[in-house]
Amino acid sequence: MNRNVIPFPQQKKVTIARVSKVPSYVRKLAASLMWTMQIHEGLALVFIIGEGDEYSNKRAIETWLMTHYTEEEVSSMESPLSSLGSSLANHITEHHYNKEALPC
Repeated sequence: MNRNVIPFPQQKKVTIARVSKVPSYVRKLAASLMWTMQIHEGLALVFIIGEGDEYSNKRAIETWLMTHYTEEEVSSMESPLSSLGSSLANHITEHHYNKEALPC
């Protein structure tokens, strides 16, 4: 080894886990809503119910849930999937009709 070369100490590689800000109950509810409402993977709902920067319909539903409901509200519902499904369908329908009413 050349005397002019300074060896650097080996550094341990640290894997940083991405911390999800979406609570597990929201992830489960979003997945259940997608299944019961037959919502496909894709991006169709991102600009309708999300903030516009979500990467999937499921993530848009998670954003919508966190924006409109607290964990306490969801846990106090008698039938959360039914109630949230109706509310989501109404929100999508209202948004769709509002978009059609806008002048070009």
